[in-house]
Order: sequence, then C-alpha cells, then structure tokens
Amino acid sequence: MLEHAIRGDFALIKAWKADTAGNLVFRYTARNFNPMMAAAADFTIAEVEEIVEAGEIHPDQVHVPGIYVNRIFKGVPSKRIERLTVIDMAENKAANPSAPTKNKDYDKRERIAKYEYQNDLSHVVPI
Repeated sequence: MLEHAIRGDFALIKAWKADTAGNLVFRYTARNFNPMMAAAADFTIAEVEEIVEAGEIHPDQVHVPGIYVNRIFKGVPSKRIERLTVIDMAENKAANPSAPTKNKDYDKRERIAKYEYQNDLSHVVPI
C-alpha cells in the first residue's frame, strides 16, 4: 500500500537570511521543519530578517534552494514576549527589612531533592 505525501497549497515560513535568488538560510530550530514545508508546498512565501544579493550566501550554507521559494519579503523584527525581571536583594531588603533573604544553599538542596524524587522509581508499582 502506498501512502501519498501531504501537499500544502501554501507554506509560510520564516528564515534568517535569503538572497535575491530565493536561497534560504535558517537559524536554530527553524531548520527542523521549515525546509520540509518549503519543499512540500505548492507555493512558498518566506519572511526573512535579512536579504542579500545573489551569490553572497555560500552554497554549503543554503538550507532551501531558491527553486522551492516563490516569494520573499523582509519582515519587521518581532517583539519578544519574555521580559527579564530581576530584583536587587539589597534594594529589596532596604525597602522591606522583614523580607526573607535568598539562601542559595537551600535553593540548591531543594532543586536536588525535587530532581531525585522525579527520578526515583522505587515508588512505581511493578506490573
């Protein structure tokens, strides 16, 4: 029995860099599924962070050849959702003297105990 591959009408993919010929370069985990989606779709649209002239990307660095890409556009940088929030312990202690100070040794012991409990299989009932 032969299963036919799933074909998509459109593929919207995000790449790090592209040249004007349509060759794409991905970064990090974008290399997992974007090349396959570009090849499986009938029409591929790529949003890229940087567009360079044809030939500026070394052939060994190309992850998706331009034959699979129909349109390229330069996207605006995405706004990151995560925000780093840090509390200065000295400032916090000055503002609220009754605030508990962070004990690094206690936090480390707590993390180790949690890890050991998660990996302890002695409480599993054999079948």
